[in-house]
This record gives sequence, structure tokens and C-alpha cells, in this order.
Amino acid sequence: MKKIKKIIKIFVIGLVCLFISVLIIGFLNPVWETTDAIAFVKSGLDASTKGDTKKFAELSNINEKDLKSGFDESLNDLTQSFDTIKSEKYNKYFSKKNVSDLLKISKYRVESAKETKGGFKVKVIVSPFIGFKHIETELENKLTFENVRNQGVDPENAEEVIAFTYSEMIDLMIENIKNPSYGADKEMNIRVNGNNGDYIISDLDMKECIRALADLPN
Repeated sequence: MKKIKKIIKIFVIGLVCLFISVLIIGFLNPVWETTDAIAFVKSGLDASTKGDTKKFAELSNINEKDLKSGFDESLNDLTQSFDTIKSEKYNKYFSKKNVSDLLKISKYRVESAKETKGGFKVKVIVSPFIGFKHIETELENKLTFENVRNQGVDPENAEEVIAFTYSEMIDLMIENIKNPSYGADKEMNIRVNGNNGDYIISDLDMKECIRALADLPN
């Protein structure tokens, strides 16, 4: 369905904002090593996807409560991007917990880093989540005339069919999050730029990483 593809794109834009809002904060440390850059990127990714803010707060000397509060606020905003995917008739919604679960299954490995002029380049291996890639086909297979009628839905009643369709779509989305599938690993390079001991992650590189995590084309 075109709607779910549009919603996922909106979600990814929101996810970019979440990542950037967390990762814009850098270490204030005049002497850096590759291990610092690796820890910075990994803890930032963990904070932004899994809500695991402890390590990032430790490394950046930022109040963890503030980080958690910012993450929760961003999570609320992300949940709103799914607001049109709901079925009030069947009491089905893509909830904040569902969005949180979707973030938590982000799969990546921060492998290494090397020094560059003015900073570091960190290698991250991303496993794209493809669980929503075939939702449209899965939904079409379930929404046959026979299956719809067997569920007590009048196939001639457009309003009933739409409500049932959204209910089934939400069930499929949640099931695919519970049993995630991933595409081929992709190697990404994320730059950590330094300026007088203040380090931040490249916005452009992070956006590309997020798109890869969500299996969206550039």
C-alpha cells in the first residue's frame, strides 16, 4: 500500500531528527583516540535506537535524565507519524510501544575507526530491516474475498473492509517486528569531526546510516 510506504518515509525523517538531536552533542576532550570515536558512535546509536542512554551520558558528561527525556519526547513525535495507521472499529493502533520495539530491532555493528584530518572515520556494518518491504503483498494475500467474508466482514461494505484492512496491516507490522528479517549487510562510514576538542558526528553520514537501517534508497 502506498500509505504505509509514505508513513515509513515520514517515520525515517523523524528518526533522523531523533538521531541528530542526540548525536549533535560531542565529547569535550582535547585528546582523542580511535577507541573514543568508536565508543562515541556506538553509544550514540544505542541511545537513539534502544534508549540505552547510560553509556552515552557517561562519555559526554550529560545528565542522563535529560537524555532520556529528550529520547522520550522524540519517541512521542515518531509515534505521531503512524497516527493514520489505526482501526478504531477493531481497537488496533500502532502504539508508542510498537514504535519503541521497531527502534530496538535496529541491527548494526560498530567495527573500527581510523584517524582522518580533523577527526575520525568510523566503520559501521548495518543490517537493513526489511520486515515491512513485503507488507503490501502479505496484506493482499490475506484480503481475499473469501477470507474477508470468513472473518464476518461484508466485502461489499467499503467502511468495514477499510477498518478490517488496517487491523490486519497493524497485526502484520507488529508480527514482523517481533520476528524481524534483515537484508544483506552494508558497510557505512560515519565521520566524527573535531574542532578544538569538540567532536560531533556528521549529519549527512548519520542520515545515510538511518536510511540504510530502514532499507530506504538514497
